[in-house]
Amino acid sequence: MHTTRPARKVAVSLALGITACVAAGTFCVPAATAATGDTAPLTPATTHTAAFRQLIGHVSGPAYLEASVPASGSYTIEYQITGNAAFDTYVNGAELGYVGGSTGTYRTRTVKLPAGGVLVQVAGPEGSGQAAVYLVSVS
Repeated sequence: MHTTRPARKVAVSLALGITACVAAGTFCVPAATAATGDTAPLTPATTHTAAFRQLIGHVSGPAYLEASVPASGSYTIEYQITGNAAFDTYVNGAELGYVGGSTGTYRTRTVKLPAGGVLVQVAGPEGSGQAAVYLVSVS
C-alpha cells in the first residue's frame, strides 16, 4: 500500500485571529487540460478594489490551502509570482482557471463564496517560479 505524506505543514497566524493551514499536496493538472479563455492575467491596481486581502500560503509546487472567508461575497485568488510560473486553481472543487507568467501579480476569475472555511487547491507550477497566494474580496 502506497501512502502519500505531505512534504510540509505550516500554520500561519494572521491578523484578526485567522489561521491558515498549508499542506503540500500531490495533485497536478497537465497544462493541456487547463482552462483557457477567461484567465487573462489581471493586476489588482487596474481591475479591482480589494476590501479584504488574506495571505493563505506560499507555493512552489502543488498544494492544498485553507482560507477563512469573513463574509459571503465575490472573491478571487491572487498570485504574486517570483520567477516564471503558471498555476491552475480550484476553490472547493470549482476550477478558477490557469494564471501566471513572469514576475508579477495575477488573479483568477471571480467566484462567489459563502462565509467560513474554503479549500484552495493549487496545481502547478508550469515553469520554475514560486508565489505568495492571497484570498482577495472584489467589489
